[in-house]
Amino acid sequence: MPSSTLRDDRHSKVNTSTTTTMTTTPTSTMRRSTAVTLQVTTPEYEPVISRILLLIWTFLLVVTWILLVVAFTLPDWVEGTEPTDDPDFPFLDRQVGLFRQCEQYTPLNDNVVTGFGAERCFSTGFNKSNIDAWYAAGVLFVIGVIFLSMTIVLALVATIRANGWVAALAKLSMSITSIFFLIASILFPLGFIYLDDRCPAGTEEGQCGLRCTDPTAGMDYFTLCGPYGVGAASFLMFAALVVFFISSFCAACVRSA
Repeated sequence: MPSSTLRDDRHSKVNTSTTTTMTTTPTSTMRRSTAVTLQVTTPEYEPVISRILLLIWTFLLVVTWILLVVAFTLPDWVEGTEPTDDPDFPFLDRQVGLFRQCEQYTPLNDNVVTGFGAERCFSTGFNKSNIDAWYAAGVLFVIGVIFLSMTIVLALVATIRANGWVAALAKLSMSITSIFFLIASILFPLGFIYLDDRCPAGTEEGQCGLRCTDPTAGMDYFTLCGPYGVGAASFLMFAALVVFFISSFCAACVRSA
């Protein structure tokens, strides 16, 4: 009796192990087939995803280019209305930019005298600039826009031809562009301190001679005194850099090979 019981126990253990083996085999087979299916189907969608990311990246780069070009054409990087010593024209509206400056006297009444009350604009870019930091910022912004244009062309070619090497060149061009934009965006507020300096050659000179409302206050690095503040062009420049920064995330997700 004990020996027969032992045989029955062994027989049941063998049956149990066989059943377990049979039940686990389909599961492992399903796992293998699922893994094979994922490996086969996933690469099919990669070119489509990469092309979509390239399109979004190119679009954001174009938006950055447009915002920067519009900002360069505007004079109101810094703007304000300061009082004057003329009783007939007590206020002077000034818009000071990297490349252009506009001034307009505001009359006390609605009668506008010829030669006054009309807006007067003149160039302040490059060799006409009185602020070295702004001169350098303008040069760096222009070089950055040139590299940005190259990046847009390369990204567009990579989108059309689905070429990973062209995408890699576009990323390299974008990295160089970001360096120029970063330095230029820092130099711009560093030049604020020179805006209230006396103009070296009269009233035709730009980027100088701004008067603060408070005689004890003055311009400083990254700081403007009243009544002056940053204008629409500065906000456009800031928006362009934000869009450019967002586009870098798309660039990081694009395959370069």
